[in-house]
Amino acid sequence: MKPEKQKTSFTKAKRTRTPARAQHAKAAASPSGANSRRNLRKTAPKKGKSNTVPTAEELTREFLKTPAMVEHARMLDQVQASRDTGNQTVTVTVANPYAVMLEFVERHHAAAAGRAPEPLAKLVQEIVENELEDTLHWLAVAPGHFQQYRDLWNAFCDERGAPQHKIGVEEPAPEGPF
Repeated sequence: MKPEKQKTSFTKAKRTRTPARAQHAKAAASPSGANSRRNLRKTAPKKGKSNTVPTAEELTREFLKTPAMVEHARMLDQVQASRDTGNQTVTVTVANPYAVMLEFVERHHAAAAGRAPEPLAKLVQEIVENELEDTLHWLAVAPGHFQQYRDLWNAFCDERGAPQHKIGVEEPAPEGPF
């Protein structure tokens, strides 16, 4: 004979509507997904100050307000605003073996393309400009690519008690042909 199951009754407790619950209710009704749960977590009101570790996003917002990063942003703005304002002439000395190498490579590239080789000065100018463009790119999109900015960020994370957000040093590539 089977034992009889007891029926359990649950009464629904009445919940009061808090700002966070109102946002969740709004999110459920939003067909666009603009008020998704992930977005609500970012914008949900915080319940008092706690001694929790700041998120990477919070740290980044604070870090960008430091004097070093404000100066960094000004420099980037200045470079972007004045990129087409002319050139400055500088003299670059290239060791003979590198000059021979560049001319050799250019002769082969020019022959393959069916054109005359470019002069050495133009080749060096293109190399320097490409390197500067690459540097500008990394300064704009990922300053942590440079050791000085990694050091600034890591010191900032230590000051804020968030060592888990520090940027590690890349491990050297393994020895081998590639």
